[in-house]
Amino acid sequence: GFTLSHFTHTSPSFAKRIAKLWQDVFPARLRAVHIVNEPSSFASIFALFKPFLKQKLLQRIHFHGSDYASLHEHIDRELLPKCFDGERPDVTDHEWCNVIKTCDKEFEDDNKYGLVDMVVGAGSGGGAGGVVGGDKMAGTFKKLTVD
Repeated sequence: GFTLSHFTHTSPSFAKRIAKLWQDVFPARLRAVHIVNEPSSFASIFALFKPFLKQKLLQRIHFHGSDYASLHEHIDRELLPKCFDGERPDVTDHEWCNVIKTCDKEFEDDNKYGLVDMVVGAGSGGGAGGVVGGDKMAGTFKKLTVD
């Protein structure tokens, strides 16, 4: 994991770039972020990033420490492993790695597409499903509209 020594080399400009990446580039919408068993030094580290985070995201970040009762207010115990005072069995790092490795083919397939500029639209010509052609519009997958 990360320690306080990792962040002694972190500048405010680096923190701002990481915050921008997390909020504006990460290709997922976060409904909530629950941080458990964080070390006491984590508050100092998070304080470096906090000024750069949008209010909406700040409201979705929850720190629980070792207070699993507060975690259970957000996530049902039946969905959590025993290590978080839940009802599901714990999963070791080795077991989790094996699960991830079974998805290698899916990850490889997903990586073929990525966030690249593409030309998408209706009309004649243009290969698979109208992906290319003179009457198409260029764009990214940040917002994808298909005619």
